[in-house]
Amino acid sequence: MSARILTLCLVGAAVPLSAQAPSPTPKQDPTPLAAELLSRLDARHLKPGDFVYARVLHDWTGPDCHLRFGATLQATVRLATTHSHFTASQLALDFLRAECHDAGLEPYPLQLAALAAPTQDFQETAVDLPTPSTSSIQTISLRQSIQPINASATLRPGEARGLKDIRLAIAAAPDRTTVISEKFYDLQLEPHTRLLLRPAQVDPPAPPPQPGTAAAAVFLHTPPIKILSTEREDTPFAEPNDLAPDESQAALSGSIPLADLGYAARLNSEMAAPSDDEALAWLSPGQLLVTFNPHLLVPRYASTAPAHTVRIIRAVLIDASSRKVLRTTDWHLPDRRQFLWHLPGYRVLVHEGSELRIYSAGLRVEQRISLAGPLAFARVSPDGQIIAIGVVRERHTPNLHASLADSLKRDPDEDVEVLLMNSRFETLGAALGNSDAPAPVLLNEGQAKIVLAPGQASREHKHYALLLRTWDNNTRTLTRFQSACTPEVSSLPPDLLFLVTCSKNNGRDYSVLRSDGHTLLRGTSYLRELGHAASGATSSATFAVRIFKSGTPMIPGEPFHVADLESAELIIYRCDDGKRLSTVRVKDPAASSAGYAISPGGEIAILTRDDVDVYKVPR
Repeated sequence: MSARILTLCLVGAAVPLSAQAPSPTPKQDPTPLAAELLSRLDARHLKPGDFVYARVLHDWTGPDCHLRFGATLQATVRLATTHSHFTASQLALDFLRAECHDAGLEPYPLQLAALAAPTQDFQETAVDLPTPSTSSIQTISLRQSIQPINASATLRPGEARGLKDIRLAIAAAPDRTTVISEKFYDLQLEPHTRLLLRPAQVDPPAPPPQPGTAAAAVFLHTPPIKILSTEREDTPFAEPNDLAPDESQAALSGSIPLADLGYAARLNSEMAAPSDDEALAWLSPGQLLVTFNPHLLVPRYASTAPAHTVRIIRAVLIDASSRKVLRTTDWHLPDRRQFLWHLPGYRVLVHEGSELRIYSAGLRVEQRISLAGPLAFARVSPDGQIIAIGVVRERHTPNLHASLADSLKRDPDEDVEVLLMNSRFETLGAALGNSDAPAPVLLNEGQAKIVLAPGQASREHKHYALLLRTWDNNTRTLTRFQSACTPEVSSLPPDLLFLVTCSKNNGRDYSVLRSDGHTLLRGTSYLRELGHAASGATSSATFAVRIFKSGTPMIPGEPFHVADLESAELIIYRCDDGKRLSTVRVKDPAASSAGYAISPGGEIAILTRDDVDVYKVPR
């Protein structure tokens, strides 16, 4: 009886084949997550329970989590052993928390699936600025500051690409954490080591494929830089113009002592580059603005405010002919970056507190704008018509920011809102970058940018291209060049670029280029010369190149002291043809990046360790 009942039940449960539910489709793994280590890892100095941080390299959406570019991942060290004669050095990282939905770190387990050595074909490049528009504000989102040139490299699960003798064992630890091992030495991973991660709730990835078998590859890189058009190919630098036979030394018209105003050079200060603690500017044909750090005791009562004082800059307005002090004031600055930029018409742009201000003759405020956050940078086009400012937007919660700063021993990178404005502080466009990217360089026609040629990052003497992206979104190559150090480019009036590179023997090469890419001037310096800078005036037909001279050789990037600088040389050239017109030489200069100023009327002021020397340039 029971058997018949069972048979009936089975028959009753049967349905036609066409009515059966479709077979469930295999669960698709979410898109792998690419990230990079934020600091160096050494198995000898890590212990279980330590935290390790990584940065997400692209916007990513997975089960119950959205991570944007730059979001933070936190891993806990589960295993850290050193190498011995019997065992390999091992490291197990358990990625348990992620900055999902911009809400701070929250539990979100991820599994390490692959590793790759720091990418060679990438560079950190300035954010592309939007096209200026007076009718509508254009906003572009460009979070990726790391722009790889070659996006063909792929990474497969279980792989440790470019990391010699390092192996991965996925889910090998008892808690299914991936174990990284080094057979011959203590395991070390450099900053920017690439990580491929998957949500831990999915099945672990398959082991790496054997040679000759097919496997799905995933891209670990963001899209490459796209050049819209290229007008100029490889163009050799023009030779410098011959020195003018009638070149003359500019005449010293007077000196302005500064000791009574609180200025004193700090001769034993060690620095890697000229400082941003002093700046000179002409606010009229006879008014010279001298700004410097008097190293006053900084008040700490407002240290919790967003724009709390980090240093004080004293601004002194002086009548250049009578040497009389016209006005003195102190500016409170919340950072140690550049604080003064020159504008046409005897004006300056100044960062003070939480504001940007435009000052004119008499130190009168013409315009001012409040900043919604810390100032990352400010850049002005040579004609003063376009101003680009970057304002830092805190990316992390206060607790996470503090944890990252403690782990990295520096401030973590942040989002930067980039605003393109006219001289009246009216917004023309906006973009989004991050604080690791360099500040943009502006010409009257658009934005200049240095890019690294493909396959060059691992070479000692690298090939670069200098591009111009015009305001109507066309990109052309201005010139190509080589450098053994990171090149530097800046713009100067009337519409020129100043490029500084390094030769194979660590000497400096400098060039002045027109906005069409043609070389106006080229020079070579040796190891006793450093601090190359250039400046000009919009209404003037001349520009000047400033070079410090030291008593001993100076390797680029190596620290030096103010007392090491023996003299400074300022060479004045004609804008039309680069003809050398005059030279100014001073002893014992101040080690300041902006410690000189050229007036449209032909006067030059240079800051020394004791005073300001004023010269009259012969015409």
